[in-house]
Amino acid sequence: MEEGRFLQWGVFRSLLAILQWWGFNVTVIIMNKWIFQKLDFKFPLSVSCVHFICSSIGAYLVIKVLKLKPLIAVDPEDRWKRIFPMSFVFCINIVLGNVSLRYIPVSFMQTIKSFTPAT
Repeated sequence: MEEGRFLQWGVFRSLLAILQWWGFNVTVIIMNKWIFQKLDFKFPLSVSCVHFICSSIGAYLVIKVLKLKPLIAVDPEDRWKRIFPMSFVFCINIVLGNVSLRYIPVSFMQTIKSFTPAT
């Protein structure tokens, strides 16, 4: 009986995480498109920088202030071999996504980004 409840809780948390990811993703894309179109903002790299600053502040709050997730100590060698390449690819993904929003519709962007969890 206890195992069934744990499994249900895990499924619920997984679904909640996917819905939360999707909701934030849609909100950020629509907000960026609005910034670029309605405000005629011409600096997508600045928007990317603001995203990274907000993500860093959020991670700091979750790890250091609220202590919801533990801080994971990473070996310096692993930082350069594993974390840096992934961080670089993620950064390029965000920057190019913001640049492309000036030229493509939100619906197309959302369709492409919806494949992220599958890959």
